[in-house]
Amino acid sequence: MRELAAESPDDLDVIALVGSIAARLGDDVAARDALAALQSKKGRFRFGLQFVCSARVLAVLGESDQAISALRGAFARGHCHGIDLHADIDLALLGAEPAFRELLRPKA
Repeated sequence: MRELAAESPDDLDVIALVGSIAARLGDDVAARDALAALQSKKGRFRFGLQFVCSARVLAVLGESDQAISALRGAFARGHCHGIDLHADIDLALLGAEPAFRELLRPKA
């Protein structure tokens, strides 16, 4: 993953994957480094993808409130409510959180 991250330093999904794997392995420093890298991505309009990626890392780190807040930030910036959010292995860790369930609940 480090090689891939070095080859694609601006790929948000790669950064998030490195961060979530690090968090799962208990490498808090590497996970937080990835999180900082994601949160620094402010340039191009990304429809809030950097916030979704941050939410993934935060969820694995066990920071549910911050992860849900990041998802709200993604939606505020145009990220769509898609099936990918319901199927994401990292975000699934938030499944027991009422605020997460409410956030992803279909609204008509």
